Amino acid sequence: MFVESLKDRIGSRPVYIWGAGEVGAAAYEGLRALGITPEGFVDTYLRAPLREELRAVAVAYPTDIPANAYVVIAARASVYAIMLELMNLGFGSDRVSSWGGQGEHSLLSDNDKLLLQEVFVSPVCKSIPSNVLTLETSDRCNLLCIMCGYQKLCRHKGLHKGPEPKFDCAPIEPVLKTVKSLVLNIAGEPLLKGAIWDVLDPMEKDGYSNLKSIQFHTNGQLLDENDNIERLAKLPVPLTISFSVDAVNAETYRRIRGADFGRVIGNMKRLLAVFEAAGRKDDNLQINATLFRENIEQFPEFIRMAYDLGFKTVITRPIAYRYENDYSWARLSREGLDYDNDQQALQYYPQLTKRIIEEAKAEAERLGIHLYVDDAFEVSVYSDAEDLPYPMPVGDFKAMTADRKKKGEEASAMAVSRTEGVRIPMKRKCYRPWTDVSIQKDGGVCMCLWLAGKLIGNINDAPFEDAWNSPRAQRIRQDIIDGFLPDECENTVCKYRHESVMAYRLAAKHEL
Repeated sequence: MFVESLKDRIGSRPVYIWGAGEVGAAAYEGLRALGITPEGFVDTYLRAPLREELRAVAVAYPTDIPANAYVVIAARASVYAIMLELMNLGFGSDRVSSWGGQGEHSLLSDNDKLLLQEVFVSPVCKSIPSNVLTLETSDRCNLLCIMCGYQKLCRHKGLHKGPEPKFDCAPIEPVLKTVKSLVLNIAGEPLLKGAIWDVLDPMEKDGYSNLKSIQFHTNGQLLDENDNIERLAKLPVPLTISFSVDAVNAETYRRIRGADFGRVIGNMKRLLAVFEAAGRKDDNLQINATLFRENIEQFPEFIRMAYDLGFKTVITRPIAYRYENDYSWARLSREGLDYDNDQQALQYYPQLTKRIIEEAKAEAERLGIHLYVDDAFEVSVYSDAEDLPYPMPVGDFKAMTADRKKKGEEASAMAVSRTEGVRIPMKRKCYRPWTDVSIQKDGGVCMCLWLAGKLIGNINDAPFEDAWNSPRAQRIRQDIIDGFLPDECENTVCKYRHESVMAYRLAAKHEL
């Protein structure tokens, strides 16, 4: 019945499948059996289809979907978020279906339906956020990575001292019972002292019934403690786990992370084996690298290492110096590497960076690896400037870069001054201030992860509902309803802000 009605609903429209994994492949084959050949897949990372035989099919970014298209959602864990994205793009329920026989509204609770009525319409929310809840289960880490500004700042301010309290879930219990995706860390290590289990164990009595995915980043060093791997394998929810590694050998790993490379490799191998034996097919297991001058030349080999270990997704982000910030407190020396954030920043080596990233892309395509390269490479790193020598004594480096840095500071100030007093129109409205929420370890409430520190309230001072509809929260939503970028979002790096102020960034970049 569903298949027959789907064919009638599609009619003569071009069809796109949102989701390039196993469900997407099944939808593609099912549509072909109906005599409908999809025009392509849709993916926010522009990843090729998981199945090799479908990799010749076009993959479109969401904003490139034709206005007259019909979209079939083919995903297990993110149907709700995709529906919101499509609604943001102007697609009504008459041009969207979910593959598998379920109508889109049958997937929604009463709270979901109320939320959909409020998004982009009301600055006051009677609904509870039900898309993504991010919890800072720990603000500390078992490692001190040489480039990690957050943990160095914590130590610089003495914030790492004393016992760390457990995360108290009681004030946000209604949200925990509503959200589809649960993210279990912001900047700390979620496996430190079993931090994630402080949240997950109390949820077990309800069977995690509302959750479609659980996500977290980890350095992987603590997987072999507290039966973490076995406990994770038993969770009845698809997991997205991103392992931060940054190196391909013990020497570089020790210089960057100060820890045992063999331990993290062994832990990842064991987790992959245990998950495979448990028949876990819906998880998204990733390996990521933060790239800077010390390790970027290893990145193509990093892709090969990921393939050999059994990973299908690799993520990379750059260290890029922000001219207006002073990182002198972040200096750290280890194993012969005298880390200076300025000298390691990749915008001083744009030609090398572009060459290495292109080599890595080619290697990933050859091996069938999904490689996500952060937009920050294009926005903050690439330029026509010549690479600087490396390494150099800090004094010589600062003298050589003084003129370039001065121009960068002037351009950065120019980019800011061009936006002061100007309401920047949003290319696409962001739905997250209605659907997502982020809770810091100290109880601070943010509207999304990118707005960390820009609080709308604190659950330790007042009920969650007070923060969710605080004056600041309502003003942020009203700005978006009016079609403008909220002031709080101007210096973030999310995709909605990136699209809206690209002209300012590019104008500043071209004058360097």
